[in-house]
Amino acid sequence: MHPMHMNHLLMQVHMSPTAAVMAEARRLQRAGETVLDLGAGQPDFDTPREIRQAAARAIEAGHTRYTQTEGIPELRTAVAERMSQRGGVPVDPGRVVITNGAKHALALMCLAMLEPGDEVIVLSPYWVSFPEMVRLAGGHPVIVPCEAGRGFHPNVASIMDQWGPKTRLLILNFPNNPSGAALVQDELDAIVEAVAQRGGVVVSDETYEDLVFDGRPHATAVPWLERAPEHVAIVGSASKSYAMTGWRIGWAVGQPELMNAVTRFMSHTTSNACSISQYAALAALTGPQDAVEAMRNEYQARRDLVVGALNEIPGVACSMPEGAFYAFPRILSSPDSTSFAQELLRTKRVAVVPGAAFGVEGAIRISFACSRETLIEAATRIAEFVTEKGA
Repeated sequence: MHPMHMNHLLMQVHMSPTAAVMAEARRLQRAGETVLDLGAGQPDFDTPREIRQAAARAIEAGHTRYTQTEGIPELRTAVAERMSQRGGVPVDPGRVVITNGAKHALALMCLAMLEPGDEVIVLSPYWVSFPEMVRLAGGHPVIVPCEAGRGFHPNVASIMDQWGPKTRLLILNFPNNPSGAALVQDELDAIVEAVAQRGGVVVSDETYEDLVFDGRPHATAVPWLERAPEHVAIVGSASKSYAMTGWRIGWAVGQPELMNAVTRFMSHTTSNACSISQYAALAALTGPQDAVEAMRNEYQARRDLVVGALNEIPGVACSMPEGAFYAFPRILSSPDSTSFAQELLRTKRVAVVPGAAFGVEGAIRISFACSRETLIEAATRIAEFVTEKGA
């Protein structure tokens, strides 16, 4: 018998390394082991009560059928108004498409804009799915490093040095997963302007827009929807801001031709995002924001705690995250991050994600979306592990 043929693009793609870490941690937990899980990229808070209640009301009201492919009008309007308030320019709800999470929006944009052989600049450290989405669309990811010495902030000149005749897109993700770097508006503006001058498109993943620390404003590409609409697209999500990862609601925003293409893809794949989740997200965006502020303040306190503890470990250097809920410490004595993470889990029962998953060796990603007690104990075990390895 002949083996079943598989799509050659799909065969280039690997399962998410973060999912693999979570799966191994859960396997150990099912076996009765106590594992300190710092690998999960999701809030440890419950979805706020008001949002859950809105979902229950939507069920009782019978909102259990297909919606428009691009999403219910009320939610599209809420997203547009949110962006307009934050970006200072009017945003047309007709340029908003509601998707099954931000990951779905990003993948659809790659499929809509890329031809086989097109190049996409991806900044490292990158979220694990960016290069894979590009490959699935037939494109080629070109990795441009953001240096640790710059706090993992991008360098415009380095980006433009890699911009070639086949380059179509630049994917930005700030606040960044995994480094926690957050841009200021002037940095973002300089990048978008440079890409627009080359005729390219910036896809700005602003999933962590509400999780920016120390009173820093969130830098957004929204103003460029008016300044250079052909050269920017934006992705957002309810997942992180409102602890709604399982509800699977995100959004894509861009010029009409792109949004029409995204909608066409959706119409033949998922039809629409979950109707109940859309009404829950509507309540999230239009209701009280106290829970968001409370979560952000707690993440900042946890950040200060864990980064301080990590930087006390000889041979570990960790820049201060400016947003999101990740620390990205460099392990100066261990260039093989995968072996480091595997051995740390095996011997100390601490789950982290190797930096290699994000395109950076010699580092690990630590999620501080867990209790302070877990972070303190995990930092102690990491210190023991690093000391033992160096002995």
